[in-house]
Amino acid sequence: MVNSHDEMTRSTAKPGQHMPSLQRLWLFLSALCMALPAPSHAQLQQFPEISGEVAECHNCLSTTEGTVTINYTWYYNSSNAQTVGTAPTGAEVMGVYLAGAPTGKSVLFNKIALTHGSWTDNVFLSKTDGTVWFPQAQLPSTVWNGQPVTGTWLAKPTVIASDSSSELKMSLVIKWRVPPPPTVDVIFSTPYLYDAGRFWGYASGWRRSDSTTLTATVSMTEDTETSPFATVRANQKYVFNHDEFVVDVPARFKDGATHQLTSVARPDGTTASLARFHSICLTPAGIPCEGSVLNGRGSTLPLQGNWGIKGGMRIKIDDDLNYTTAVYHWLQANGASVWMEARSNVIEMFPAADSYGLVRSPGGALYLLVGRARLPVVSAEAARAAGFEPSTAPIYRDDVLSRIPSIPEDGTILRETGKPAIYVIAGGARFWVPTPASWGTYRDALGLSDASIRQVPAGSLQGISASPADGTVVRELGKPALWVYQGGGRFWVASLEAWGTYKAVTGATDAIIRNIPPGSLSWTLVDVNGQDEGRVREDLPRDGTVVRELGRTGIWVYRGGGRFWVPTPASWDSYKAATGTTDASIRNIPLGSLWSTLVDVNGQDEGRAREDLPRDGTVVRQVGSPEVFIYQGGGNFWIPSPEELAAWGDAAQRIQAIPAGSLQQTLIIVNDAETLVARDDMPRDGTLIRERTGLQVYQVQDRKKYPVSGHDPAQVKLVPDGSIGRVPNG
Repeated sequence: MVNSHDEMTRSTAKPGQHMPSLQRLWLFLSALCMALPAPSHAQLQQFPEISGEVAECHNCLSTTEGTVTINYTWYYNSSNAQTVGTAPTGAEVMGVYLAGAPTGKSVLFNKIALTHGSWTDNVFLSKTDGTVWFPQAQLPSTVWNGQPVTGTWLAKPTVIASDSSSELKMSLVIKWRVPPPPTVDVIFSTPYLYDAGRFWGYASGWRRSDSTTLTATVSMTEDTETSPFATVRANQKYVFNHDEFVVDVPARFKDGATHQLTSVARPDGTTASLARFHSICLTPAGIPCEGSVLNGRGSTLPLQGNWGIKGGMRIKIDDDLNYTTAVYHWLQANGASVWMEARSNVIEMFPAADSYGLVRSPGGALYLLVGRARLPVVSAEAARAAGFEPSTAPIYRDDVLSRIPSIPEDGTILRETGKPAIYVIAGGARFWVPTPASWGTYRDALGLSDASIRQVPAGSLQGISASPADGTVVRELGKPALWVYQGGGRFWVASLEAWGTYKAVTGATDAIIRNIPPGSLSWTLVDVNGQDEGRVREDLPRDGTVVRELGRTGIWVYRGGGRFWVPTPASWDSYKAATGTTDASIRNIPLGSLWSTLVDVNGQDEGRAREDLPRDGTVVRQVGSPEVFIYQGGGNFWIPSPEELAAWGDAAQRIQAIPAGSLQQTLIIVNDAETLVARDDMPRDGTLIRERTGLQVYQVQDRKKYPVSGHDPAQVKLVPDGSIGRVPNG
């Protein structure tokens, strides 16, 4: 008897036990077919799929393991299933097997499928090698292991021949177990902090494995030199078997005042509990003590919402009632008593605006709090040189430090110890104040003073980029021009209409414009062997930046500071596939900002055409094309062989993908409309070029080359051997 569907219905076939011989198979099948006449299509009747139900028994757990048996019976025109046993709440499948071989008469079948939940597998098979398979003992693994036992178990035989007297029976055994109750994570933890981490305490609770007992521990630890407490009851443990418990931790201040912490917990499954703290604590300056949680509601506090006090920082706390609630009784400076409520799951944290000082992590790392951010301090020596003493710096826990931004807020003014350079933060980037006159203009316009400059340890500004965040809009004081940053590149807003369109599309407002010192868009500082040197500030987009002017369709990709047009939808799709770019990568820039820009001439802005040609040494290859090109002097030169490519050092590692067709076509603006033209990047006029191993130097003029002599060798740009011919002789 050959089963045409002789494989397990799932690829994860389970190991079973084979009958020992072909003779045994024949005897087994013969017994099933004993009274069966020769089958015919008229007599064949498929048995239906029938379901056995395993019911859930509540409050009947007497053992953690057991079995349920489902007896399936099929007849020619009817069927039924009877279940023996139940399973307790939470019972999971451990294994599935048959109590014995299926029995019956006048029927031939080759498999029986079993379905429970969303999984189906066979529990009987007639195989092509002359054996039959069915699980006779618990399998080590089945597709149902770990699923709930309760519910429907569907069985369906595949019948090959039957008649009106056919009958088939099968007893399915399901072994179950009730897993031990999991140990639930801490369901509430409410800290009290003093003196930036030197003193702290907590109340915490967790559910026991029997799911009925709640254990609470209250701990207080203290540094006797800095603790405000004279006495404290430490490491108290209380166990309760009811739904509410109260833990009181009395303590006495050194000045004689009493400080009472009361924790009330009401468990609700595995979520957080309710906890309350009562506190009377003010510093001599009238500032809430460390650990206080405040809410400005109904009080004279200049705070909106919920706040916690930690190390001089205000900690913004959300109002999710599923988390621990902390209530502090706080006395204001005038002696009035106000209840303050807040929730203890912190969603935002930053130092107060005037926070300025050194802090430490438990591991010893040093940070300077300034501009509502933390700047890394490279060494204790650097901190001392800036006037800060590391040994007395308060310790902040790592989770507190991790929530403090690493970039100072806009408008922060910084200067590193030992250097004269002043920087203003805007859009998360630093802008150099290039002259004393520039600083004076900026200072006076914003009502600042020299005291507004925050001194920071040497090396602390290294992590602050010179490229503002996408969407940053800046304006130099004293000039009307607006600039939008995208992908690290700066784009001029060429008209009021362009600015209006940009605001309407992006949701920007005039309020996002950041004023920066005069000249800070024209000049910057770079470190050369430990010394700052002035350089022209370029602000070119980063490699891979994709932009599109609002109101126009052209998409442009930047590589090496140069832009390449995406000529067709197919070119865009292939570029995305090759680079992992998506449509969401396209950055909107103001209309006209790709074609015109401003340059500073003696302190005045003058309009220029914007070229965006790749920097010298940029290596590109069009997607789908093997040819590699290198840019020199604004022109591209083909690298004709692998050997020549190898001669250019790491050029092979610097190859950047550009859209297919972007070296052959581009767009220009004609009558304010995008117009397609051929692209052929020739070196700029006056460029000196020679081939890598060549001797003759040429000067490019009007897209032609002319032999020259008496030139400055340092100004000559090398091009690949065999490529100089692309520039016609003049």
